[in-house]
Amino acid sequence: TAADKSTRAQGTLNVSMLPTSKTRLTARAAYTNSRLSTPNNSNNIFSPITQALFGKPDLANCRNSDPDGADPNLGVLSPGRCKGAGNAYGVQGTFGSPNELEGILTNQSADRYIAGLDFQYTPLSELNFTGTFGVDYTSSQNSSFQEFLYNVDHITSNDTAGAKTVQDRNDREMTLDGKMNWSRNFSRQISSSLVVGVQGFISKVTQPGG
Repeated sequence: TAADKSTRAQGTLNVSMLPTSKTRLTARAAYTNSRLSTPNNSNNIFSPITQALFGKPDLANCRNSDPDGADPNLGVLSPGRCKGAGNAYGVQGTFGSPNELEGILTNQSADRYIAGLDFQYTPLSELNFTGTFGVDYTSSQNSSFQEFLYNVDHITSNDTAGAKTVQDRNDREMTLDGKMNWSRNFSRQISSSLVVGVQGFISKVTQPGG
């Protein structure tokens, strides 16, 4: 029986250093690993839950278990169960029975790495330099998988020999932020403050698939 399966693991690391009395460095890193496997759901015609909800009991039958009509029980094993293939849920159309649609799975895996470095330098009490450099990299893979001969109830005809679609996506973000802050009091009534900063980023996304 198909079911949602989700695993997640993560870790973080933070390190602070004081090379001199005027300099501070802080490094941090984080890693996240996640895995998800789930059948189709929500408002999807290939969702086993959707087909079970919209099934009509008066249309339920086990004829596919008795194609020759030789079984006095008409292919019925017990209430709600067929001896083999059948439409026990009374689904309409040919999208598939809940049992068949459990053989269609969506899988997603992702690895994310985050690293950052903070720099602070205070040569004078009036002057302060700060900077931050960071990298955020995510590698993910999404796939849609249909088992071979998953049409166990002989209802669906959608790629019954099996199918798989895979998409890879890699996202790398690099950022830089620098700032200088100068402040000075000329008198009790007069003071001045100057802030000069620069920001930049480099973004790269690759997304082959097939």
